[in-house]
Amino acid sequence: MINGYGSYSIEDVFNWMFLIFSGFFLFELAFALTHLFVKSKTCKIDRDSIQIGERSYKPEQIKSIIIEEYYGPHIGIKPKGKLLVPIMNAYRVQNKQEANEAFESLHDWGEKYNVPVLTQKMWML
Repeated sequence: MINGYGSYSIEDVFNWMFLIFSGFFLFELAFALTHLFVKSKTCKIDRDSIQIGERSYKPEQIKSIIIEEYYGPHIGIKPKGKLLVPIMNAYRVQNKQEANEAFESLHDWGEKYNVPVLTQKMWML
């Protein structure tokens, strides 16, 4: 090539690919360790709000509630104006025996306040 532009060796390309994949791996590892050591939160469904931990959500703040059962029961609350579920709004159900009862309560609450409750893959950011 002219003046050395585009004259990369195959080793340079592999080194950059290694750095990029290592960065993704470290990000995923940090994400997994963070969720492993996060203190569990309790969910309380009131007449006009859902309280998880210290956060309280009114029906007008919620775009949808997502239930994912494939990797273990998870509940995600997607706020209005967001494309994905924020990480801080994704919660794992600890007691799997009570999960079905909790999901039924969420469906009933969603129908009452016209908030869609979806059973699908949860995409987080």
